[in-house]
Amino acid sequence: ELRKEKKMLAKPIGLNELIAFRMMNNGLATIPSSFGNLPSLKYFASSGNPLTTLSDSLGMWPELRFLELSGTNFDTLPEGIYGCGRLTSLAIASNKDTLKITKGISSLGKTLSEVKIYFTPVDTLPEEIASMPNMKKLVFYKCGLKEIPQPVLQMGQLKELWLDSNSI
Repeated sequence: ELRKEKKMLAKPIGLNELIAFRMMNNGLATIPSSFGNLPSLKYFASSGNPLTTLSDSLGMWPELRFLELSGTNFDTLPEGIYGCGRLTSLAIASNKDTLKITKGISSLGKTLSEVKIYFTPVDTLPEEIASMPNMKKLVFYKCGLKEIPQPVLQMGQLKELWLDSNSI
């Protein structure tokens, strides 16, 4: 009986049923660790928080499907995102720096179906993005593109491609 009580104390109490979470204009550079264990979370949005990285603890959000980040300071798409094994939609807007997307994005190949990037210069897209079978929608709005990235041209499964307000 005492062992059972100790196990229950080790698990955080509360917010276990939280499915949607927004943090707006809090001025945070990182997501507080107190929000690391949200087992039911499906939707997370942050805007007006100059996040510079995302912890690997995002993997503690095993049900996360939708991730929307605006006003961030990433130079590279954070590796912590790649731990979200059920992520279907990723949106990044108004990132302060040019964003580099690494080949790690392919770890989401079985689930990620849309990537939307707004008002954020994009450096490169890895070749691996072309072989993500569930990728159906790509949005690059005001991303400073001068041509369609080569990996995009190889995406036969793509259903929607938005290239508004680029120099293409």
